[in-house]
Amino acid sequence: MMASTASGRLWRAVPTLAASLLAAAFLIALVLQPAPARAESRQLLGFNENAFEFHGGAHIPEQRIAKQAAATGAEVQRFVLAWKEVEPQQGTWNWERYDRAVEVMGRQGLRPLIVIEAAPDWATDLGCAGRACPPTDARLPAWANFASRVAQRYREAVAIEVWHGENNNGHWNTIVGADPERYARVFAAAANAIHSTRPALPVLIGGIEAIPDDFFDMDPAAFLDQFYAALPAGVMQKADGLAVRAFSSPQDVRALKGAAGHHLDVVRAAIRRNDPGRRIWITEAGITTTGAGGLSEEKQRQGIATLLDRTRAMPDIRAVMIHALFDHPAHETVSQRGWGMLEAAPTFAAKPAYCQLVARVVGPLAKLGCKVRRDFSILKLKRSKRQGSARLKISVPGPGLVKLRRNRFLQRVVSHPTAAGKLPLQVRLTRKGRRKLAIDRGRISKLAVRARVSFTPDHAAPALLGRRFQILKRR
Repeated sequence: MMASTASGRLWRAVPTLAASLLAAAFLIALVLQPAPARAESRQLLGFNENAFEFHGGAHIPEQRIAKQAAATGAEVQRFVLAWKEVEPQQGTWNWERYDRAVEVMGRQGLRPLIVIEAAPDWATDLGCAGRACPPTDARLPAWANFASRVAQRYREAVAIEVWHGENNNGHWNTIVGADPERYARVFAAAANAIHSTRPALPVLIGGIEAIPDDFFDMDPAAFLDQFYAALPAGVMQKADGLAVRAFSSPQDVRALKGAAGHHLDVVRAAIRRNDPGRRIWITEAGITTTGAGGLSEEKQRQGIATLLDRTRAMPDIRAVMIHALFDHPAHETVSQRGWGMLEAAPTFAAKPAYCQLVARVVGPLAKLGCKVRRDFSILKLKRSKRQGSARLKISVPGPGLVKLRRNRFLQRVVSHPTAAGKLPLQVRLTRKGRRKLAIDRGRISKLAVRARVSFTPDHAAPALLGRRFQILKRR
């Protein structure tokens, strides 16, 4: 009887045990199944900062570049890896300085976006007309081998960009100029080699530049149409992208409706015609504060904020690389000096755009010691009620031109400081301002004004400050 009872209990327990085993097996399978692919919808932020091309170790150490980039929340550092530098003689390889740079980036949590270009002399021909020439068709297998080695060696890379500015002969460097059919062959050889080595690694069409047609250059729309027509089917994979160089003009500062915004529209139209759904990587975007086209540091701050805010809402933009982190050395042309968000050596002083990015990540700037330069500022306002006048005390960083701009109530005032220091600036009312002040019949007449003061240093863009105050006059 007891044996029969025990047997019954055992049989009643079998379904429960089987259910438990099935649940356990399901949980194990859930744990052991491959993790889903990381979503690639989030926009990447980085800097185009090539320590080897512009600065070198003697100017700005790789450690400083990586540390100050990471402080802004950037995840990527874009740089050029020249084929001719790592394989100057066929079969002789030297990766040392690139290895060192990528290692330093990794310690700061940055991933490289690598631009491959510039064939060595042994892989070019008499058609080469500069420092970054494409390989000949006969050397495309060697070029593919180089691309494959880059992909294999730098597994941290977020993407590999094949050339940049190839529709601008200043970057393609041949005697016949931009050549979309030849670039298609160069791109296909590199992309196929990279996909064979690292199937999931994005390969980017080199940064297309906004440039008009002429004998040596091609506008982006025509270049992309002819490039896609010549590109063999199946070369582009889903994760691949199209890189764009989108430098801002004054109309982009507040609304992205200038040169950068127009260039993005042109590229989008070419994508719709030739490669629907392809995502854009903005691999160079920025505003210079020097030269003929330079804007003020405040406009640089506003423009970069506009660029990041507007593109963040654009699902077809995969990444934005700001050009550049540091100003270029003083020996370069004036127009090329001011792209950085930090000054060059020895000061490395932060511009407002850099501090704005840091503030988004770490909060109050004092925590990181990020201080925007206050060399040009309105220090003090002194008013005379008896005379109904005012005087501003201005701080200037050096020689230049100071202007109190004219408006309906204030006269134009100009001063030419010859050195850094403090400068008094007398505020004078226009005839309309004096009449307006006289209308007020109170014991003390009041006139609200807005003073706009600009400072234009030698060989640089102007900076602009504003101050609202009241002119007071005792009756």
